[in-house]
Amino acid sequence: MAGGTLFEGANPIAPSNTLSLLIIQILVVITTTRLLSIPLQRLHQPRVIAEVLGGIVLGPSVLGNWDAWRTNVFPPASLPYLKQFADIGLIFFMFLIGLELDLTTFKANIKKSLTIAGSGLLGPFAVSAPVAYLLYSKYGTPDVSVGNFILFIMVSMSITAFPVLARLLADHNLFHTPVGITAISAASIDDAVGWCLLALVVAIVSANSALSALWAFLCGVAWVLFMLFFVRKVLVRLVKLSATHETLSTNLIFFVYFMVLVSSWVTEAIGIHAIFGAFILGLVVPHEDGFAIQLTEKTEDFIAILLVPLYFANSGLRTKIGLLNDGEAWGMVILIITCACTGKIFGATFASRLLGLSWRESWTVGFLMNTKGLVELIVLNVGLDAKVISEKVFVMMTIMALVTTLMTSPVLTYLYPAKYHNHTTAPLEGGDDTSPRQHIRSKSTLSIMREVELLTTPKLSADDITSLKVLVCLFDQRSLPGSMSLIQMLSSSRKLSSAKQDIADSKADEEALAKDEAARSSPVLSVVALRLMEMTDRTSAIMAQYEEHTTILRDPLLNVFRTFASLNKIPCYPALAIRQPDLFGDEIVSHVRDAEAGLILLPFDAKMEGEGWFEQHQLAKRQLSSVFSTSEAAVAAFIDNGFGGFQDSTLGTHHSGAAWLNSHHDGDSPSVPTATATETLTTLEPGKGPLTKSPSVKINKGTKILVVFFGGADDRTSVALALRFLAQSSVSIEILRVKVGESTTATEDDKLWEGIRTGIEKKRFGKCLWMLISQRKSSAPFSSKPLS
Repeated sequence: MAGGTLFEGANPIAPSNTLSLLIIQILVVITTTRLLSIPLQRLHQPRVIAEVLGGIVLGPSVLGNWDAWRTNVFPPASLPYLKQFADIGLIFFMFLIGLELDLTTFKANIKKSLTIAGSGLLGPFAVSAPVAYLLYSKYGTPDVSVGNFILFIMVSMSITAFPVLARLLADHNLFHTPVGITAISAASIDDAVGWCLLALVVAIVSANSALSALWAFLCGVAWVLFMLFFVRKVLVRLVKLSATHETLSTNLIFFVYFMVLVSSWVTEAIGIHAIFGAFILGLVVPHEDGFAIQLTEKTEDFIAILLVPLYFANSGLRTKIGLLNDGEAWGMVILIITCACTGKIFGATFASRLLGLSWRESWTVGFLMNTKGLVELIVLNVGLDAKVISEKVFVMMTIMALVTTLMTSPVLTYLYPAKYHNHTTAPLEGGDDTSPRQHIRSKSTLSIMREVELLTTPKLSADDITSLKVLVCLFDQRSLPGSMSLIQMLSSSRKLSSAKQDIADSKADEEALAKDEAARSSPVLSVVALRLMEMTDRTSAIMAQYEEHTTILRDPLLNVFRTFASLNKIPCYPALAIRQPDLFGDEIVSHVRDAEAGLILLPFDAKMEGEGWFEQHQLAKRQLSSVFSTSEAAVAAFIDNGFGGFQDSTLGTHHSGAAWLNSHHDGDSPSVPTATATETLTTLEPGKGPLTKSPSVKINKGTKILVVFFGGADDRTSVALALRFLAQSSVSIEILRVKVGESTTATEDDKLWEGIRTGIEKKRFGKCLWMLISQRKSSAPFSSKPLS
């Protein structure tokens, strides 16, 4: 330590103690920005707002007016060290921005995207040119020509912050709407063109002569071509070699980081800026096999948590609000904000309308394209470092960037609420059946309630029993074994149909038998495997959402479930939803509606442990409640106590599962009457009459299912689902009906009960179904009554 230690009476944060002071500054910045981000995130504002506001609070506009703070915590002599440290973070952050842009994803909308991006650039150019000339006449410096100044202002007013836009689309669930697809495609092109124009401006301003500027431009083009046609091919080759590995190798990560620094050095050396080299490398990194997402996951946390806040806080430290000390300056701020919004919003809106979007959708695209955010702040800092703009103009433009970013989320909520969302998914090349929602829609509603209705008919045929489409919710690996075991039990091709001997031996009936056999061989079950992932504030989560096809292909849970379905010959349609956990219920109901599924299998972990278990339990209950109250399909809440796991009979233990079924036919879940007398149960087995004891089934030899039937649509649905398990030879079912009082008229429950009894007598259900009844009269204790 250059300035001595605490024990020597030295000041540990004196400017001479560079490292010690830098550590304190980093701690102050990341703590302040994190605290500010908490309320701003609740308002759906991007994190960059907290980072810039934190810098403004710590800088000369607020705390910097306190001499002790200014001289001890952020002395002017220490700021260059903080800036150099933050610039390294900016280089890798620009690499992440380039990595986030995958222009090949938007090929299907390239014409529409180019039109909107072009209008989104030309509109601000036309509006900002006279404003830029007015700014130069009042606040320009003679070292910069009026042409370069105007060009820089035009570029800065036309930029769109792609990372902030992607975050807004994710927060509002707009990625797969016409608005989201249009905005994200246009913004990616807008962003790439904007950075190229900025590089041109910086090259011209930094050069001492026109010839130097030309050489810088030509060298920049040559480097881009080298990266595109050589470095990209090398990376593609390396990715293919490492595709068999579950994680990226350290050698591959080293090579990428090495090239980030090399590319940054090259562009800095030729007079453009180091950040452009990092951005170019991010653009050429291949996205095949999820490589870009994995690389982002490896890089983003350290950069986003530690280094990026330093850069934007440093930007805030350079923002001196006190420079705007008169009405004329604030009038210019209002003019800048008005012109920036007018050019961008109207340009993108009218282009969207001409391309077929409604006025509401078009205005939404316009406001989304007007998002400036962190990209605008980077542009302004580059301009200030290159001395293209003065500190006063820098403050004015920073306020414009903050206002345009802050206004987007509330305007989006008001202008385009959820009721106007129309989710679509463009077809994938080759018709791959892993498209998120393309192939999960059926032509007719498949409902388990159809079987309940058919059980009351005198005779069932194989054509009458509809196939069942089940939506299985996959949260984590704990829910996977039990869900697969249940699906396997439902997947048998043997249908609940009349026995062969019920069909006569006539010539005509032979054709009916052939038709019946053909129906039996068709699948009776199809599954929509919905992978639910939490939306975080990480860039990789955003990339995973708009690269759904890649995410679906590489997700371990979906891959395991698809392999299981393939081995059991079950049609399986994978789907993905990346949302905040509180919105999982809405996503489940939405996918059920799209798939027209008849049953939702919703795992519920009743034994949550570890840190935050109470909050997780309450969240799971809210998710269940949301699905139960809004879904039109039957819902099975599956509480798995090891049903699909390893079972060791030598230990004398067994595992079981519980299911709570609900349907849209009942408003509330059925309640269990409280018995005031001892219940007597009788069992009816086909052909044997009443038994005094229920037959036992060993858990290690088969599965025993008990259905407690009180009545109502929910319980009828439970019975219909349970009967499907009879296709498995290892399954036995006991149905216990509890009756309170007696009814003089036949109800739907009685018709169902009679239908099952008839099915047992005709051996439609095999020999593994037992029926029990416990009846309590309104004025007498419980008495047993066998069903006969």
